[in-house]
Amino acid sequence: MSEKIYAAIIGLGVGLKHFDAIKSSKNSEVIGIFDFDIKKSIALKKKYPYLKIYKNENEIFNDDKINLVSIASYDEHHFRQISKSFKVGKNFIIEKPICTSRSEFRKLKKLIKKNKNVKFISNLPLRTEPIFKFFKKKIKQHNKIYYIEADYLWGRSKKLFHWRAKSRNYSVINGAAIHMIDIIIWLMNMRPTHVFTSSNDIGTTRTKFKKNSFSVIMLYFKNGIIAKITANACSVSPHNHNVSIYSKNYTLRNDIYDRYIISKKGKKNLSNIKYPNKGERNKLIKSFTSYLLNHKKKPLITMDENLFITKVCLAAIESEKKSKKIKI
Repeated sequence: MSEKIYAAIIGLGVGLKHFDAIKSSKNSEVIGIFDFDIKKSIALKKKYPYLKIYKNENEIFNDDKINLVSIASYDEHHFRQISKSFKVGKNFIIEKPICTSRSEFRKLKKLIKKNKNVKFISNLPLRTEPIFKFFKKKIKQHNKIYYIEADYLWGRSKKLFHWRAKSRNYSVINGAAIHMIDIIIWLMNMRPTHVFTSSNDIGTTRTKFKKNSFSVIMLYFKNGIIAKITANACSVSPHNHNVSIYSKNYTLRNDIYDRYIISKKGKKNLSNIKYPNKGERNKLIKSFTSYLLNHKKKPLITMDENLFITKVCLAAIESEKKSKKIKI
C-alpha cells in the first residue's frame, strides 16, 4: 500500500457515508465519484470541486492512482464490481451484502485465494455503537447466556418500492438481518453451526415488492445457545435495532424506548448511553483505512468475519427456500 489512500466512490446514496468516513481518515482522500444518476455526482462536485466525476465504473478500476474503491451500489452489482477490484488489485469497501448467491460466494473465495494482497471490509457499523460495546463487555465478564433476540425494525417500508422491488436476488436477510447476525456473533465471540428461516410477505402482499418482507431466523450454537433474529422490512415501528440478551444472572435490553440491565440487584437504566450514536459509525471504515496504511492496526471487522457473516446469510436464504434447517 502507498503512504496515502486515494479513493473513489461508486454509488452516492449510502456511499456518502463512506465518503465522509474516508475523507476524515488520516492520510486518505476521495478523489473521484461515480453514480448511475449523474445528477448526484454533479451535486457533490459543486460542494467539493476537486472531485473527478467518472463516466462509468470501469474508469475507476482502470485509474492507476486509485488504491481504494468504495462500492455502495445496488446489491445486484456488488459481485461484479468486487470481481473487478480483485482483477486490478485494488482494495475495497463493500456495502452489504458482499454477494447474493452461493455460486458467487464460491467464486469469491477463489478470488481471495488468487489475489491475497487485496484487502476489503463490508460496512457493518453496529459494532461501533456504545450500547453494544457495553453489552459485549458485560458478556465477557459474566456469560452463562442461553438465549438472544435481535430485531431489525426497518421502519421505512417505502424503500421496498424502488430498486429493491426490481432486483432479482434482493433479500431482507442480506439487507436487514445481516446487521443483527453480525452483532450477535460479535457479542458472543462464537459462531453458529446451523440456521433455520421462516418468512412471509403478508405486509407487502398488495405492493410491487413480491419477495418475502419479513423473516425469522433461528441460529443454533454448538453449546446449545439459541438466537432468534427478525428482519422486519414492513414494520410501521420506527427504525431500530432491538437486542435482548438472557443470561442466568442478568437480562440486557436495548429497544426503541428503553435500555437497561436487570439482575438480582434490580433494574439499572442505561439511558445514559446514547443510542443510536451515528457519530461513532464511521469508525469502522476509518479503522480499515488505518489498517491499509499500517497492517499492525487490526480493523474493527476482519475479512474472515465478513466472509462468515455472508456465509450465514446465504445459508439462511437457502433455509428460507427449502423450509428446513441448514448447516452453515
